[in-house]
Amino acid sequence: MQDYKRILVLTVLVALSAIATILFFNIDDSASKQLGNEVVSEQVEKRNEVFIEQVEKKGIDDLTSENKLGDKKGEKAIFELAPFPQVISNEERCKEVDLAIQQNQDDLIDDVLATANKLFFAGEKKDVIAHAIWSELGWWNAKDWYVNVTLYEAIKRHVADFETFNQTSKLQSALAEIEVRRNNDEYKGIFDELSREEENIWSPIDLTSINDSLTAFESDEVVLTQIDNVLSAIPQTVLNNPRISIVKPFIVGLILANKPDVALNLLEKYPSLNEVTSEFSTAFQKEVAAALYPSLNDQIDKTRLSKIIEKTGLGSASIVIYELPGFFAQPNQRKGIEKLNALGFDITYKIANELEPPESQIMLATKEYFPDELLNEQETCYAVEDWVASREKSPDEWNTLKQDNFTESVVDSFEYATCSAMPFSQKNVKQVRDSARQGISRVRNFVTKQKVALRDIDFSQLDITDLDSDAQVIVSLVVSNEIFQTGKLSKEAIRSKLIAENWAPNPKSILVKQALVEIDTNGIWIDEVEYGSDANNYQLLNKLAEKGDFEGFSKIKSKLDFEEHSLYDPFYYFIKGYRSIQISLSSSDTLKLTNGQDKNKSFIEYFRQQGINVLQHHKRVAYKKKLKNKYDYEALIKHFPELAIPYMHDYFDVICE
Repeated sequence: MQDYKRILVLTVLVALSAIATILFFNIDDSASKQLGNEVVSEQVEKRNEVFIEQVEKKGIDDLTSENKLGDKKGEKAIFELAPFPQVISNEERCKEVDLAIQQNQDDLIDDVLATANKLFFAGEKKDVIAHAIWSELGWWNAKDWYVNVTLYEAIKRHVADFETFNQTSKLQSALAEIEVRRNNDEYKGIFDELSREEENIWSPIDLTSINDSLTAFESDEVVLTQIDNVLSAIPQTVLNNPRISIVKPFIVGLILANKPDVALNLLEKYPSLNEVTSEFSTAFQKEVAAALYPSLNDQIDKTRLSKIIEKTGLGSASIVIYELPGFFAQPNQRKGIEKLNALGFDITYKIANELEPPESQIMLATKEYFPDELLNEQETCYAVEDWVASREKSPDEWNTLKQDNFTESVVDSFEYATCSAMPFSQKNVKQVRDSARQGISRVRNFVTKQKVALRDIDFSQLDITDLDSDAQVIVSLVVSNEIFQTGKLSKEAIRSKLIAENWAPNPKSILVKQALVEIDTNGIWIDEVEYGSDANNYQLLNKLAEKGDFEGFSKIKSKLDFEEHSLYDPFYYFIKGYRSIQISLSSSDTLKLTNGQDKNKSFIEYFRQQGINVLQHHKRVAYKKKLKNKYDYEALIKHFPELAIPYMHDYFDVICE
């Protein structure tokens, strides 16, 4: 199990490294397709039977540091301070090991899917094969395989129908290639070309008239007429096919555009679109739930909503949601279903991550892929990282441990206190994010309808007072930045325009001030905001120190009616966020690497002038940097040699949730 997690982390890191920019308010659900592979191989499980037994008895924990459970029911676990790993691995060799394991993982996936493809063409049922893939590679690979196979079946069935509106040569070529490879017993990636061609199937269809009618807020009758006109060129057999029909995305888009009656009309005309053949084919239902979520409230028309739920199959499908991590998350799918249930509808769903695959008699892997020697080397390579991770826990996790001198020192620490005192967090930001997204979407729709540049619109015609105050501030900050990025208006001009039209941010809470620090990246409003004497203002200064923004730090500090606070420690946060190399976006939206010393210089001089008293929590955060990023650490101690630490037996960290 430990090795699967390691393999998955490596794959996700590779995917993340390819992302040049991530928009705070525009996380595209399609990004989930970027995810790496969730490898759960029976062979690796067999190699880690001892570890699995430990997990089953005690929960997942680090192999290098063990929490021993008491014998009595309810007794707290004892945290044992495992010594620092004695064997330090060779960095270059560890890179080779990671690459070897990644290659073996890729080989395993190719092998399993090739065997699955062969079985499919030999007549085995799709569900049976998909469950076997789930057992050996995990849910995500099983779902993707099932989606590709059903695409092949649909294209093969309707390839002649496509001739009426699509140049089918590429589809026919892809089908022919599949037949050639079958005859040559070559099943690896057999559906790849067809899968790549899927997004081009509907490219000949001109959707301009539909988009224009929606952005112009035309009546339901006009929108439906435009849709019917477009669909009239497409055979009914294709439109009714639940796997490939273009009507499905129309329905989802119409729900998002607040055109539920038009969506219902299409569902009446194409009743087979809600067909679900297995737990791997509920994407439509999940997208509908996500589209409904922004409009769900106690005042919604439940009669109409009930029809949508019935006609889309939301109420009858066995929905399975895969919880994707971080920026790839698709939260509105689950939120939509949960909100529907809260409104009295019975929508059942399961989380794939929490499910065990059905038992399968089919073995798809043909050999072993992870030799003991390679796995042992990997364990050695990550021994230090595992040692660090074993000592980094949330406040709740530290509280589950039996009190002793060490755990008491954690609870009494600066790190623990900062987590406990945080008046805001990402969770708070997410509470207003959905509301802010609606406001931003409203602005963009207004711009499209008026056919003018954002900088030229009359904001007095665009009311966002129905949004909560936090969301209003975030909308105005995002709008300010978007106008500034065009390079057509100065900061002063943007401030004047939005102030004149009552769109200036007016922060009233520490959450909004944090949003200002995070979102007002161009410093447009920093001189306009009155921060007052809020007791939590120290949090803003700490955050700016972590970002290395000395200009913002100095400006805000000068504006605060500020009294020293026990948790005000910009030096700690500067160490925490210190980077010897800065990564930023250039004007052309490409990644730019610059030497971080220029940015850090002002803070370094500030701390030297102020005088610093190096405390234990400063040493701990520096030691963490030493173990996780030696280049940043070495650059840091050149300026602050007192932070040089050879070894810290009692190292720990408290991870704020």
